Amino acid sequence: MIIIPESFRRSYNRHMPPVEEVKNRAFRHLDEIASAFNGRYQGRVKSIESILSKAETTKYICPFTEMEDLYAATIAVPSMHDIANVQEAVSARFDVVEIKSHRKKNPREFVYDDLHMILRLKDDTLIRDKSILTIKFELQIKTMLQYVWWQLEHDLVYKTNRLSWQKARIFGQIKAMLDLTDRMLANIEQAAGLQEEEEFDEYRSINEISDILDQKWGTEPKPWYDLRRTSETVLKYCKMADISSIELSQILSLETHTDVFSAHSITPTQAIFIALFRNKKEAILSQLNSNRILISEEMKDFEISLNEIPLDNIVSL
Repeated sequence: MIIIPESFRRSYNRHMPPVEEVKNRAFRHLDEIASAFNGRYQGRVKSIESILSKAETTKYICPFTEMEDLYAATIAVPSMHDIANVQEAVSARFDVVEIKSHRKKNPREFVYDDLHMILRLKDDTLIRDKSILTIKFELQIKTMLQYVWWQLEHDLVYKTNRLSWQKARIFGQIKAMLDLTDRMLANIEQAAGLQEEEEFDEYRSINEISDILDQKWGTEPKPWYDLRRTSETVLKYCKMADISSIELSQILSLETHTDVFSAHSITPTQAIFIALFRNKKEAILSQLNSNRILISEEMKDFEISLNEIPLDNIVSL
């Protein structure tokens, strides 16, 4: 059992309730900022055991007032490009005491450039105890890759009782590769230019269909949730109908299908299936195989012949 001197525990119990309040007030803002950038928030108040261990390192006069990570938070975002935007959003909501970066200038060293911000709450009329405005806390802004690496390194390297040159060396080498990976992901268009482009029929077909749909529904907002997924589904329909993307474009342009393409009761995918079924019914019926089509009652209002599709090939609603 970890021994906690009673005098230290009394000091912990005296100093930590205001830190908890800082955490609770900061959480709403930080979680909201993380969500705005498709990121995730994590925060914690330092345990008494961790504070005691850190206080024994001989560098603090009064650890409960000097430590800047009694409350510490992390926002992890998809890309390096998001970090500056998150920093700007955070700076608008908190008082920034200090900004730290761990980037080393030595080109042979690979230390992740995760951003550390030392913050305080901004004054607010709803804050009665103004003393909490003096409490500093730490926010780290990382990429998702940095975040996962930080968790692994913390658990596998820093939480061991014995130091290992071999393990530290391996982690250093992996860190160098991840640093490069993070930068390539942040600049994927330029990085892709290093790879020679090759023709891939399925991608070409999906891209052609995406262009056709984007042109067909030119107005904003677009009537689909995910254009690529919609295009992939339409490609399956085209294979059932045994038609090319050029033939698809021709069928979609026929005036006989104006009713479905102007409808607000069916999705673009459903409208396209109706148009193809009207023109290529026999081919589609012969190529259904194990495919299941989402046929809604609203679709049958436009095309009664959809009832010819076997029940085994219809999505159950």
